[in-house]
Amino acid sequence: MSPTRTHKTLTPWAKPWVLATLALLGCWLGLIGQAAAESATLNDVRVTSLTGDKIEIKLDFDGPPPKPAGYTINDPARISLDLPGVSSGIASREFSLGEGNARSLVVLEGEDRTRLVIKMTSLTGYSTERDGSTLKVLVGGGNAKAAKTAQAGDSTGEAKGKPGDAK
Repeated sequence: MSPTRTHKTLTPWAKPWVLATLALLGCWLGLIGQAAAESATLNDVRVTSLTGDKIEIKLDFDGPPPKPAGYTINDPARISLDLPGVSSGIASREFSLGEGNARSLVVLEGEDRTRLVIKMTSLTGYSTERDGSTLKVLVGGGNAKAAKTAQAGDSTGEAKGKPGDAK
């Protein structure tokens, strides 16, 4: 004769609560994993003046940088680049870009992204390129050619529109 086994079953009211709790736990763990996979920290900003009133801004991260989402504003002249899932690990918030068209760079950290705002005297084009753990931003004259040669997954912007238009 075999031993009798008793199985405990959930009461009808407890079963939905257990299933809902397990579903929420699964979603929560999935979100944590996704956030960890997408997060990066901005560690350094380097600026180089180039010929023809161009500048190159190199942003160094602790891992691969995200694809930036950018737009421009004509008045006042600004290029804004959003970096989703990025936190700022740099001490300074504002960087001088010299005496040319591009005047300064402001780094603003939000809840789920870091925004870079490039302040200029007049709007010009820009291009971005991701290279390992560096994001390069080229701002200034002759960017139409650079925009066409930017690698896939990167963004380009051209200064078009009327004052006050955002792109």
